[in-house]
Amino acid sequence: MARDDDERVDLRVEGVCGRTSAARLRLRADDGRIRVDLRVRTSTRGRWRLAVLHERRIVRRARVRATRAGRGFRYRVVLPDYAGPDAVRLRAASPRGETCSAAATVSAS
Repeated sequence: MARDDDERVDLRVEGVCGRTSAARLRLRADDGRIRVDLRVRTSTRGRWRLAVLHERRIVRRARVRATRAGRGFRYRVVLPDYAGPDAVRLRAASPRGETCSAAATVSAS
């Protein structure tokens, strides 16, 4: 976890994927918000299903298109920064059943 002088917290973690994919999760806490960036590199094309959990509650479901030219997909969501540590978890499932998941806990204080 990196902390800038202006109290911005930046956390990066590697996700867990099956087969040939790789996931990276980046959390950035700043000014009462947490910016969550997920990047999945995969050769599996099609519409992936994505679920975002914040403090064990599903806060967003999405369908994201992975393309061969883009070598996967990126997804960004902004969440509120609650008091204390915030647990964020993302799970993505491909059309063929492959899954990727990544989780981290960030604390801005």
